[in-house]
Amino acid sequence: MIGINSTFNNSFVNLNIKNNNNSSLNSNTSNANVKNLQDTQDTTKTSNKVLGYEVDKDGFFTSEFNKAAGIPKDYKIYAKGAENFVNYITNLNFKSFTNIDIAKSLGNAYKVFSQLIDEPSGNFTTEDLSKIPLGFSYNKKSFQVTNIYYSEKDFESALSFEDDLKIYQNPKQLTLSFPSWKEKAPADYIKKNSDIFDPSSHINIGASFYKNDNGTISKGGVLMAFFAGMSGQNPLIEGETTIEGKLLGYDKNMSQSQVEDLNEFINQNPIEWSITGDVFADSVYITKLRNTITDIDEFKKQWLEMKAKSDEMGEIYKAEIAKQNREIALAQKNSNKEKDKPFEPIQAESKSETYKDDNKMNELLKKLLENKFGTSDELELLFGMKFSDDNTGEFNKILSLNSTPKGIDIKA
Repeated sequence: MIGINSTFNNSFVNLNIKNNNNSSLNSNTSNANVKNLQDTQDTTKTSNKVLGYEVDKDGFFTSEFNKAAGIPKDYKIYAKGAENFVNYITNLNFKSFTNIDIAKSLGNAYKVFSQLIDEPSGNFTTEDLSKIPLGFSYNKKSFQVTNIYYSEKDFESALSFEDDLKIYQNPKQLTLSFPSWKEKAPADYIKKNSDIFDPSSHINIGASFYKNDNGTISKGGVLMAFFAGMSGQNPLIEGETTIEGKLLGYDKNMSQSQVEDLNEFINQNPIEWSITGDVFADSVYITKLRNTITDIDEFKKQWLEMKAKSDEMGEIYKAEIAKQNREIALAQKNSNKEKDKPFEPIQAESKSETYKDDNKMNELLKKLLENKFGTSDELELLFGMKFSDDNTGEFNKILSLNSTPKGIDIKA
């Protein structure tokens, strides 16, 4: 819903509607006149009823309905289309109404609609429809139109001055006559739809029953298209409201202070923790409470019961969260201690004595080798030299060059 600050006010004079009871209709337009139904005499009344009102043989409400709605008798409403509208609104997933008084609701729509048009004597022609403004704003309590917008620029300007108020706080409603909801670009919905039945095509209000062969549309058809095309504009609707509808200020029997109090109750008693552990399932249940219960006291009772369970689970969740936080903090602390230690390479040293490269030790090794191999001849073959001729100490040099150090320093 959109609320705005009015930047200017227009005064409108309610038109005096003249009922056309002319029964001498031209035979060449008989098909148009059947749908036109300008003859307001209910000579075709049947015992069939829709939404509690009698329906004629052509499927339109009789004058009984028009009287209850407070609309002129030549505004004939197709009953099945009205029923489809009611079923659509009362079966929404996020619904504000459990049932609708269609007569009062259409009467409210007519109060607004009649301020936007020059009442034609017969059906609405294409020219008549073109004169209906693009958008407008009205008071949600009195249904008095406060502003009219003929251009997209003016309407967009009104949007930019929108009040920063919640729906139930804003006394005004800014809306479009026949929006272009199916346009791909986000802002293109503001364009006035050339097909007045297109905005409500998802509801099936019975457009074909209102259209005439000559291209005109009956008065009842234009009014119904206007009303159904704003199906989300619930301030016009009257009926039994759900808690959701009451919170949004759609209950005509509630004062503004009562609406404020109910919203404050929700704000003061928030349900913050999952009860079942399944957040989605809990959200669905909360939505169900708001969208099915109509009695405020019963709602508050069930809401507080749910809040108590939520708070109880909240203590469990908070304890678990605190435990996890402590474990994380401890792990982080230990990790930081390891990082603060200076780097020390791994040291490994042999416990054995390091042998020095001297002739004495080499001579000892020579003796050991001779004992191992038995003769010096074998050693001569192994080292490629004769020990008997080794007067210069060449064998000792070979041993020194090929000896392995015993001291080991391994650095990791």
